[in-house]
Amino acid sequence: MAPAAQPALIARPLGPAPAASPSAGQRLVETLERISRNGGHVQYDPAPRPYRLRGGTHLNASQELHGSLWRFHLSATARDILDHLSVAHDEDGITAVTQKQLAHYFRTSQPTISRALAELARHHFIWKARRGHYQLHPLYAYRFSSRKHRRLIERLGPATLEAHKIVVPLPQDKDRP
Repeated sequence: MAPAAQPALIARPLGPAPAASPSAGQRLVETLERISRNGGHVQYDPAPRPYRLRGGTHLNASQELHGSLWRFHLSATARDILDHLSVAHDEDGITAVTQKQLAHYFRTSQPTISRALAELARHHFIWKARRGHYQLHPLYAYRFSSRKHRRLIERLGPATLEAHKIVVPLPQDKDRP
């Protein structure tokens, strides 16, 4: 049995192409060329658009925490370690570093580092994930509701976050640890 015949395609001219309307990009180029020849200025006033949060809800707790950090009266070494851990952690908020390495990095003694880490742990900024690995609290690890921040909060879960709740000391709480 012979295969079915394919219809022949005949190319015939369709006549002149319809005049295409210039796109916004073409109009911009033409306007800029005209201005460059004749002089003038360009003014761009886009229509105002309402603010739209992309990707979820706001968690302003990290911003409040950073603004209230002075209330914790952290030692200089504790603050230095906290700043270092906030830039040296992985996506899970964990920094693999030993007390000896921190002491060498900050050029101080290991007992000073130990006291500073204990101070940070007492306020729940960090906790020991395992030997030589410190977990940084997600409110300090990622600022201002990034996607990484939300993912880390989901991974740690509510039980872990409840166990390591950071409470900002109020002025009347002087005796608070």
